[in-house]
Amino acid sequence: MGAGLGLGNVDLAEDGDGARRGELLALRWHDLHMDQGVVEIRCNFTHRNGKAWEKDTKSHQMRRISLDPGTVELLATHRLN
Repeated sequence: MGAGLGLGNVDLAEDGDGARRGELLALRWHDLHMDQGVVEIRCNFTHRNGKAWEKDTKSHQMRRISLDPGTVELLATHRLN
């Protein structure tokens, strides 16, 4: 697994079109398209019995979630740090 985003409390799951917790944990910087204001959900992070792994999303399909300008700005600042 690659390095995650380390987003802490960034909330991309605020409304019904948001991401699941495991999907947020599986995000990588290449999944974010800040110039378009979009994040691509491609996989899910899960763990059981002390083992962790990435797997397909629940729907087995990639989907896109729009980001508001404030979230894009927050992510851009976070990436610089």
